[in-house]
Amino acid sequence: MIIDGIYDPVIQNGAKAGRVPALIVADDIQDVSVMIGQPFINQTNVVLVVKDDQIRLFSSDILDLPQVDQLPPTKIKMMVTKDIVMMSDWVLSTQLMDNRCKYLHEVLSERPKDKEEELIHKDYTLKNNRVYKNTNDGPKWVVPKNARRAIVAYYHDMAGHFALDKTLSSLSQQYWFLQMRKYVERYIHTCIMCAYNKEPAGKRPGVLHPIEKIATPMDTLHVDHLGPFVKSTRGNSYLIVAVDGFTKYVFAKAVTSTKVGPLIKFIDEISEVFGTPRRIICDKGTCYSSYECNCKELN
Repeated sequence: MIIDGIYDPVIQNGAKAGRVPALIVADDIQDVSVMIGQPFINQTNVVLVVKDDQIRLFSSDILDLPQVDQLPPTKIKMMVTKDIVMMSDWVLSTQLMDNRCKYLHEVLSERPKDKEEELIHKDYTLKNNRVYKNTNDGPKWVVPKNARRAIVAYYHDMAGHFALDKTLSSLSQQYWFLQMRKYVERYIHTCIMCAYNKEPAGKRPGVLHPIEKIATPMDTLHVDHLGPFVKSTRGNSYLIVAVDGFTKYVFAKAVTSTKVGPLIKFIDEISEVFGTPRRIICDKGTCYSSYECNCKELN
């Protein structure tokens, strides 16, 4: 099919001020359902006319003008009445170029012939040559794949970059397509403006308060367990590690469990050689809580 943007001079001179009729040239009379190019998306009340063995699209407002009547009769073969297209929005033009929507249009234009077509007639409807999806909230325009991004961008980018629910609520008032929520969610997730200007939700992270460390070896000891690992021949499956906060010297020992007994023995072995540390930093594990109680008992 050839889409020609040239205007007919006779029709153009007879058009009303501010209205220029679009011209479409098609290879075949059967190619009536054609996409109107972007320069013509604002055309309304248009009708297809066959002239010079070609299909042309003119504004129906000017068909009664004398200039149209003066065209040679032999040039106008017929008037296409069954395929009048009301081009009030560009969704219709994209529907006519989508294979799925075109198939739905063809099925809805005739009586159902089998169960599949009966389901289509139940789920969809045809109004003003547009394919609508029947929903609980009324009929919604079926958006073809090649128009989804443009429509979602309009309702998200042009509306103020709202979040998922608000964008989806506005979009679903008029339009419908499969997996709409998933598509809109993915679109918003990849929106550059949203990612750049988004403020983190929830509780703000607190300010770090580094632990002051004295420049003295074995003043502060960091202790933790690693494991479980594969049990050794001696029955050890954990590793207890202690790191000096100043020198970063590492002490490590294989132990059988994370109970407080092996921990007390490990700290005592270090204290016998390097002296008792003034402070031990660890997590809130059960063995460390028990060790804290043991330290208080021994003062």
